Amino acid sequence: MSNTKPIVVGVDGSEFSVHALRWAIREAHTTGTDVVAVMAWQPYAITPSTLPMPVLEPTVSEAETRGLREELDAVIARASTGLPEVPVRAELIAGPASKVLVDASRGARLLVLGSHGRGYLVTALIGSVALSCARDAHCPLLVLPRKVTAESGEAERELTTGPSAR
Repeated sequence: MSNTKPIVVGVDGSEFSVHALRWAIREAHTTGTDVVAVMAWQPYAITPSTLPMPVLEPTVSEAETRGLREELDAVIARASTGLPEVPVRAELIAGPASKVLVDASRGARLLVLGSHGRGYLVTALIGSVALSCARDAHCPLLVLPRKVTAESGEAERELTTGPSAR
């Protein structure tokens, strides 16, 4: 493990977070830092109105925790494939994603997120983790836009399979 501050990456299992983690691994290799892949989870209860509400005292079974840990490990394995070996520490933390990531940004060199780019209406209704992190993070924040993550995926395919026919 290096002596420098790590790069923290928010991981939610989406392709956007896989690309963000791949970017962070490349950057960590270049700068000699480590990576911390953080997956936040929050248990929900279903109310009579069927709106998810956070459970005040989360009770999560061992099987659920194991499943989340396996999902996080699988994302790290996918993101690491074909890249130089870099220490990636997996952290599964209970709580709202924005709070978990802001807390994880303490002592970090950089916080990296992949943007889902859901649009203004959905962001206004459910909020944005990236906006919360931009406001409250304790280190610089890099948000990889959808277009960049899509282009990086295309560039990776071209590196392994050759240029696509256009």
